[in-house]
Amino acid sequence: MSFTVKETSRFIRHMRTLPERLLISKEQAKEAVNEILDAIEILREKGTLPPECHYSLHRLEHEPWAGFMEFHALDDVLVVYADLTNKNVIRLIGIYNHELLSSGQLD
Repeated sequence: MSFTVKETSRFIRHMRTLPERLLISKEQAKEAVNEILDAIEILREKGTLPPECHYSLHRLEHEPWAGFMEFHALDDVLVVYADLTNKNVIRLIGIYNHELLSSGQLD
């Protein structure tokens, strides 16, 4: 079974502005993008990121993120997505670091 992965405009904007948004080097941003693209392929195929993958996938518990899923592309590069696997859909919401995520700000 394959899953549809949809990217929000926010996610696309975050992908383009990783170094500036997350205060990381261009090399780190390139590595993060490669990890994110690899993870997207796994999500498309399996609908989840298996534990043997190194993404530290988990469900978020605190508002405004409660119920969303999050995985680590790098230690402090976090991808948030909506798990709609009951509809075979995964919606990529945004890319954050721990500070931005804990602030609760969407952008």
